Amino acid sequence: NVSVKGVEDTSETQKIVVKKVEVPVPPAIKTPAAKIDTNTPATIVVQKKLVKIENGFFRFTFDTANGLTLNEFFSKYLNRNVLLKPGRFFAIHHENKMLPNASFKVTSAKTSGNEQQKSVVFALNNPEKKISGTITLTVKADSPELNVKTEFVNNSSTKNVFGVSCPLLGNMQI
Repeated sequence: NVSVKGVEDTSETQKIVVKKVEVPVPPAIKTPAAKIDTNTPATIVVQKKLVKIENGFFRFTFDTANGLTLNEFFSKYLNRNVLLKPGRFFAIHHENKMLPNASFKVTSAKTSGNEQQKSVVFALNNPEKKISGTITLTVKADSPELNVKTEFVNNSSTKNVFGVSCPLLGNMQI
């Protein structure tokens, strides 16, 4: 517990006394015992409609069947999936509305790199709105970061204003 001693205003106009207040302090969160293996190579595995990105710090699993959905964000430090439920990884805003994740078809997931650094480039296309682009994810063996790069273009002959939000990380419990 934390205690606060009273405060007294002794000015001539008014006398205010604040009494001692007990403030509860939440218990300390224990540091997880998990050991991070920084010697684990960076890996990206593409299996049909699933893509797994992993190193000694984390594992991300994406589903490409209906857009690009983040199915798992496994923290090796916490030794658990921190996502409460799968969710969209990016959003395209068009005419003040967020386009449905499923409206973007993942046309390919191409990998490159070596044991120290790997990348996957997701090619996405929305034929109805005439928007296409790529999301590139890069993992390094010795880094707790997943680097994200996005590029989207308007394939229409008319003006087509849109915004991109990526990454979207919601429904998480850390």
